[in-house]
Amino acid sequence: MSKARVVAPHSTITLPDGATIAYEVLGSRHLGHRQPLVLVGGMSSRRIDWDRLATSLAEVRPNRYGLRLNKHDPNKRLSLHEKRDIARATLESTFDPTWLANPTNSSRFQWWLERMISGGR
Repeated sequence: MSKARVVAPHSTITLPDGATIAYEVLGSRHLGHRQPLVLVGGMSSRRIDWDRLATSLAEVRPNRYGLRLNKHDPNKRLSLHEKRDIARATLESTFDPTWLANPTNSSRFQWWLERMISGGR
């Protein structure tokens, strides 16, 4: 006999254009102590799509999450080398350090890096 999954209650907000957005606050004990983390699903996503990740994050917030973004002067034209350095830090933060340290993955990482600085072409 399978056990039915219990879905937590959620709140909604209706926008001026009439669209209704459902949301749920998890890990409220972190409010005021940690930076909020917002997970946004696409149009066809369901609340259950985020369930495993959101529940885990509500219990234990990792010290490092999100993308590391380098800020630079938007008026300065960057060289390919500078673009690569900026993209490398951001891209490295999205991969498992063990995967990055494996030399067999170097060419795959370089492929992603070149895609980032070329605008995905």
